Amino acid sequence: MKFNVYWKEIKFLEVEKIDEMYYSTVIGKNISKIKQSGFPVTFISNIKSMDKELPKLIQSRLPKADYMGEKIKDTTNIEKAIIDYINQTKCKRVTDFISMEIEE
Repeated sequence: MKFNVYWKEIKFLEVEKIDEMYYSTVIGKNISKIKQSGFPVTFISNIKSMDKELPKLIQSRLPKADYMGEKIKDTTNIEKAIIDYINQTKCKRVTDFISMEIEE
């Protein structure tokens, strides 16, 4: 499973889950593009390249399980619930331009 994170439709982060680890790759060639269009780069300055948890940038976009339950039908498998939620909403907020997609 791979999380793709975008700023104004420009992909700047890929996070791939392999076994129980998350591997993060910042798309270096797109950093100057997202900076020029207003992205606060400090949000990605502390992303670890390998971690047992999703990067905080992605975690902060995910609502609590009870809210996800309003958007999706099955929350018994939390990982599947997160995937379904991201696929349905792209984690877009009206206050910024970050969005996400998942490749399975």
